[in-house]
Amino acid sequence: MKLILSYCCFMLALAGVAKAQAVSRVIYDFYHLRDTTNKAVMYREETILYAGEGASLYTSYTKMKQDSANARAFAEAQRTGNMHINLGTLLPYNEEQIYFLQAENKVTVLRPFNLNNYVIPGERPAISWTILPDTATILGYLCQQATGSWKGRQYTAWFTTDLPYNAGPWKLQGLPGLILKAVDSRSEVMFLCKSISLQTGDHPSLLVPGNAIVTTMKDFQRMVKAYQERQMAQAADSDFKVAVTSAPAGKNRKIVFNNPIEIEQ
Repeated sequence: MKLILSYCCFMLALAGVAKAQAVSRVIYDFYHLRDTTNKAVMYREETILYAGEGASLYTSYTKMKQDSANARAFAEAQRTGNMHINLGTLLPYNEEQIYFLQAENKVTVLRPFNLNNYVIPGERPAISWTILPDTATILGYLCQQATGSWKGRQYTAWFTTDLPYNAGPWKLQGLPGLILKAVDSRSEVMFLCKSISLQTGDHPSLLVPGNAIVTTMKDFQRMVKAYQERQMAQAADSDFKVAVTSAPAGKNRKIVFNNPIEIEQ
């Protein structure tokens, strides 16, 4: 049962909430062509933007829903004493959380791991947007078109001023409104808003946790790899078994990650 309790404690530690202000929950379908040798397969993930006054948080909605379902499964196993848990099909997701504070005019990337928060310093998005006269209606909101370049990609975005937020998905910021759609010029990266709702109750804090540990991506990945190797070794000696079904990759073809979102220049 120690593994169940550890998991539940881990979930509670990551569930910091705030009540100070109402925020808008903006859910996007995120698409990314990760393998240019197999253009028929696009990575898809549900993501969510919590947009508040002067601040926003962008993270994986797929992860949030999956973590919630897994926590319920572990809690039920603890209640019934069942030592065999089937978590079903686990979908891939991005671990990072992206905070934007308008007053500081910077983006902070945070990755939670093993009850700690690690801050990986990121570059402030300096996107030179050109606002165009074209308009479109998305989910009932009047949007205006804009184009801008960021990290080797040319984006076309649609933003609305009907909502009081200067925010957007991922690191796409800097327009005088909320970005509801963004597509790069090669249609390899897409953020498509599919719902907007006001959340007046508890929601994740839009402020970076004060106990975050500053690190680099290289050091973070090295730490995660070492931890996973230790966990696998311990699991091999344990009576506790967890069944997981991997999401199908499509005709057993290996996916090659050769097309990052941020292209080196």
